[in-house]
Amino acid sequence: MKTRVFLFLVCLGLASCYPEERLWWSPQGDRALVQLKDGLHVMKADGTLGPVLEGAGDPSNVLSSIAWLPNGSGFICQRERKVLSWDEVRAVISKDEAAEVEALAPAFQPMLEAAARMPNKEKSLEGVFANLSEAQLKRWDAASKLAYSRSPEVIEKLLLALHDGEGISAGFKGENAGFRLHELCVFKLDDVAKPRVLRSSLLQPTLRAHLSPKHPVIAFLHLEPEGEEANLEVMPLDGGESLVVKEKSSAAFDWMPDGRTLVVASPMDGKESKLMSIQFATPVQESGALMKPESEKQPDGTWKSFEGPDRFTGTTSVATVLMVNQPRLQALPDGRVLLACQPITLPMVRTEPELEPRLYLLAADRKSIALVPTAAGALPANLDIFVASPDGQRVAVVESYTDAVAIVDLASGKTEIISPAHPRWECTTAPAWKSATELSFAALHGSTPTPQLMLWTTSGDTRCLSESWPKGSTEGWLKQRSTSDSSTTK
Repeated sequence: MKTRVFLFLVCLGLASCYPEERLWWSPQGDRALVQLKDGLHVMKADGTLGPVLEGAGDPSNVLSSIAWLPNGSGFICQRERKVLSWDEVRAVISKDEAAEVEALAPAFQPMLEAAARMPNKEKSLEGVFANLSEAQLKRWDAASKLAYSRSPEVIEKLLLALHDGEGISAGFKGENAGFRLHELCVFKLDDVAKPRVLRSSLLQPTLRAHLSPKHPVIAFLHLEPEGEEANLEVMPLDGGESLVVKEKSSAAFDWMPDGRTLVVASPMDGKESKLMSIQFATPVQESGALMKPESEKQPDGTWKSFEGPDRFTGTTSVATVLMVNQPRLQALPDGRVLLACQPITLPMVRTEPELEPRLYLLAADRKSIALVPTAAGALPANLDIFVASPDGQRVAVVESYTDAVAIVDLASGKTEIISPAHPRWECTTAPAWKSATELSFAALHGSTPTPQLMLWTTSGDTRCLSESWPKGSTEGWLKQRSTSDSSTTK
């Protein structure tokens, strides 16, 4: 890793599914939040675009997720905010995190001094940081900025003695100055500039917040200190202490219709494992309060276990599946769970199965899994993205390596292409359901060479919602591959 990359490093979190979510319809379907090139906007149902919502995050960062409040008055999302003052950062992050950065900062100047004493051709920081983990790099990023803020003249002089020092120095000044603070916030549309901050961190952000459909409780991923894996946690919407539901979780989790239970796909053999255990956990009481931990630390330092209906008892595994791509699942209104899995039969004669993921439905009683009866070859070979309709009757699927979008009827398996593939174009934006009968998606439209936002209905009508939007605002919603790209479709 080059040192210059280290200086501009921000928290990467878990790998996100591809295509990205860029549009989120409100529960009432009367408006949507849409992430455009210049930032986050509110869009009316007819496509009329409002101004940028200032304060909702850096427009250069695609938001990992957004969760609307049930009444449509606001939303929850993770934002990145630049803060110039370390004192301001220290006031909002945890004491442990602040102490960790402050303890590391004094080591940055001696490191520069040592690099400057190296033979001329080796006067560089690149080798010093080459073998550090992502978590270690994030800590050095924050610590080096703190060291620079305390002694800018000294650090600048030492940097300019290095081969890569000028580029590194630029990372501390101008538009690159300051600390990148990760915050989980509740935004109200009538006062977006003043969000209620639930969590703030330099090193361990929260990701993919999901609001319970029945209770004021949020489920989210919390990056572990080492920065390579994340825990699934829940916390009250008003903030406060969180409860760990599952350690080393994948990004595939969802609330069940009761709003108390979570379903999660958990890797069975490390974070790279494709073999997933489908697990359920109930971290919320009937009252809507969080369950209490199963064990608590006592004043003498020992841990004591407790039993009772208000105590969290962990997860229960109900199935084992093979997810060859990004793990993904979605709970349906009737209690079933939609999965994308690779069918396998054990023992296998071949060393590897032919990859052809299929859609499956885990029954509401969690005792059986049924195949969605799609025709052979009807689904893409890469089922990273599928989005079930609000009524759980249909699912939208993005074709692999193309910009085609299909609708699958979950009962019959019938598949309909609602947006055809265009040569060398690939979709990078996930479709979004406006209602049980209306789906929005990115596509080429007419003679316009840039992506447009389209709205399809079950009646077969499709219309463009973004014709009046500023030119280039949807740049990146589709990607055009070069002629040398040999990717194939299925």
